[in-house]
Amino acid sequence: MKKDANKPQEANIEEIKAQELRPEKKQRDYAKLLRYGGFNTALIIIVIIITVCVNIIFSLVEKNAGLKADLTREKIYTLSELSNDVIGRINEKLVIYSFADDNIQSTIVEKTLERYTAANNQIEVKVADPATNPALLRKFSTSSATVSNGTLVVTNAAEDKFRVITYSDYYRKTDDGVEYVVLEQRLTNALLFMIDEEPTTVYLLSGHGEQTDDPANASAVQNITDSLQGANFQVEKLNLITGGSNLKKGDVLMIVGPSSDLSEDEFNTLQSFLKNHGKLVMFFDPSVQEDLTYFKALLDYYMIKVGSDVVYEQDSSMRTELSGVELVPNLSSHDITSPLIEGAVNVYVHEALSLDYYAPASEGIEQSALMNTSESSLSIPVEDYLNGSYSNKLDSYLAEPHCVGMALSVRDSASISGDAYTRIVVFGSSEIIMGARQNSEGNQSIMVNSVSWVENKLDSLSITAKAIADYSFVITNLASVRVIVIIVIAVLPIIILGTGFIIYRRRKNL
Repeated sequence: MKKDANKPQEANIEEIKAQELRPEKKQRDYAKLLRYGGFNTALIIIVIIITVCVNIIFSLVEKNAGLKADLTREKIYTLSELSNDVIGRINEKLVIYSFADDNIQSTIVEKTLERYTAANNQIEVKVADPATNPALLRKFSTSSATVSNGTLVVTNAAEDKFRVITYSDYYRKTDDGVEYVVLEQRLTNALLFMIDEEPTTVYLLSGHGEQTDDPANASAVQNITDSLQGANFQVEKLNLITGGSNLKKGDVLMIVGPSSDLSEDEFNTLQSFLKNHGKLVMFFDPSVQEDLTYFKALLDYYMIKVGSDVVYEQDSSMRTELSGVELVPNLSSHDITSPLIEGAVNVYVHEALSLDYYAPASEGIEQSALMNTSESSLSIPVEDYLNGSYSNKLDSYLAEPHCVGMALSVRDSASISGDAYTRIVVFGSSEIIMGARQNSEGNQSIMVNSVSWVENKLDSLSITAKAIADYSFVITNLASVRVIVIIVIAVLPIIILGTGFIIYRRRKNL
C-alpha cells in the first residue's frame, strides 16, 4: 500500500527533473535572465548619463552665468549688496594683483576674487609670484604698506593709482577670540577708492581732553584711523583754536569723550560749521565730572538732549555678565544699523549716558533712535554712579527704556534736491570705540557706518565681517537653490519610484 501511494509522487519528481533538463526550458530561463540583467545594466547607464549631464549643466551655468553656490554657513563667499552696488558702478578697467606663491594660496582669497570677476568683466585678477616679480613689488610698495607674499593690490589700467591690501588685513581677531574674514570689506573699499573722488576728511577734535588725545589710547586711535581709512575716509586731528578755519562744508567732525568744555569762540565755530551742512559724530564719556555746557548746548540747538544719568540694564538678555552698565542694546532699523541687524551682530556699550530728543520745531528734521535698552533699565544719577553709592539704591531709581545712540538730520528747505543736510549722530558712551570691546565687529561697524551716514556715503557703510567657524551645508545662491530643490524633491524621487515599480513588475513576470 505504501509503495503504490509513493509511485505518483516519484513520477512527478522525475517529470520535473526531465523538464528542467529540456533545452527549450533552459533557453527560456536564460532569455529572461538576460532581459532582466540587460534592463539593470541599461538603468545604471541611464543614471550615470543623467549624473554626467547634471554636472555639465552646473559647470556651464557656473562658467557662463557666474552662478556659484556658497556652501559655508557664514556665507563667506557671498558678496554683500553693498559690494554688488559698488561693483556695478565700475565702468573702467581695474586690475587686482594677487601676489601669492603656491605655499600661501588661500581658498577664501581665491573664491572671493572669483566672485568679483564674475560680477563685472571690467575687473581682472592677475596672479604674480613675488619671487619672480620684484619690480612689481617695489612699484606698489609704499611707506605705509609693503607688498609681499599674500598681498593684494587693486589698481587702474594705467597703474598710477592703487590700494594695497596686506595678508594681515584679510582677517580680524576680536578680544573674545573670534576670527573674522574682512577681505570683502577691504576689496570693496579699495574698488570704491579707485572710482571715487578724493576722500572726505574726518577730523578728530583735539584740545579738550578728548580720549583720542590720551597717549594711553594710541592703539584705539589707530584702530579708528585704520577702519575709517579702509572705508575711504582721510583722518586728521583738529584743534579749533589753531585750525578751526579748516572745517568746510562736507567735512566730518568726530568728538570722542571730551573732559573739558568748549570756549565760547569754539562753540560759535562749531555752530557755524553745523549750520553750513556740517556733519558731526560724537561720543560722550559718563565718567567726566565737568558738565560740558557748550557741548550739550550745541546738541540742544538740534533738539538732542544729553542726560545726566548712567543707564543700568536689569534685563540679563540685554547686558553682559559683568555688570548692569555693560549694555547689549536693541538696534533700531536705520541705515546705520541695518547691516548689523541683518548680520545679527551686537554692539557692546559700556557706561552710557541716556539720550533723548525734543519734538522737532519745524519740518525737514528727522530724528531716529539707534540703540535702546529694555523697559526695566534704570536711570542712575551720574553723581551716584561716580561715588559708587548706586548699588544699594537700585529699587529707588526709575525703570524705563532708554536711548543710548541716536541720529538726526536737518534738510535744507531751500535745497530743491533735498541733498543738503546737517547730520548728527550721538552716542552716550565713548567706550564703544575706546574701551575693551573696541575691536568687536559691531562696535567697529557702527562707528564706520555713522561716519558714512552723516556724509551720505551709503556705499561706504561697513560690510559685516564673517566669522570663521565650522560650516554646515548651506546653499545661498537662489538660482542654485531652485535647481537643487527641483532635482532632490522632484526628479530623483520620480526616478527612484519609477525604477522600483518597473523592477517590481519585471520580477513579478519572471
